[in-house]
Amino acid sequence: MIYDVIVIGGGPAGLTAATYIRRAGKSVLVIEKAAFGGQITRSTNVENFPGYISVSGAQIGDMLLEQAMNQGAEVELEEVVSVSAAGEEKTVVCASGAEYTCRALIIATGAKPRTLGLENCLLYTSPSPRDRQKS
Repeated sequence: MIYDVIVIGGGPAGLTAATYIRRAGKSVLVIEKAAFGGQITRSTNVENFPGYISVSGAQIGDMLLEQAMNQGAEVELEEVVSVSAAGEEKTVVCASGAEYTCRALIIATGAKPRTLGLENCLLYTSPSPRDRQKS
């Protein structure tokens, strides 16, 4: 299948793009390597999200993913290892060996916060027990 658009990155920007692409009647695939929702999912309490007094970042991520999928966006948990963007059709190659083809490509890979690199620094910055084990 040739998608109209492939979005690399499943954070708020990528999922919002996918929602609007589907609303325009185009096919879209969102490829995310780690977890849909992006960096905001690490926030335990967000108090400046429109329409909510207080909501967790994980809830925001879940809502964005649900909305994109309800519109008909396809999603894959894959790590992109290369992109060939020459010509009319673009090819995205993933670590699993899967290849996807599209007419347009959006790269919305977001950002990753830098740490100080100090021993146990994530104990004081991350609400996620999974991240605490990595420091």
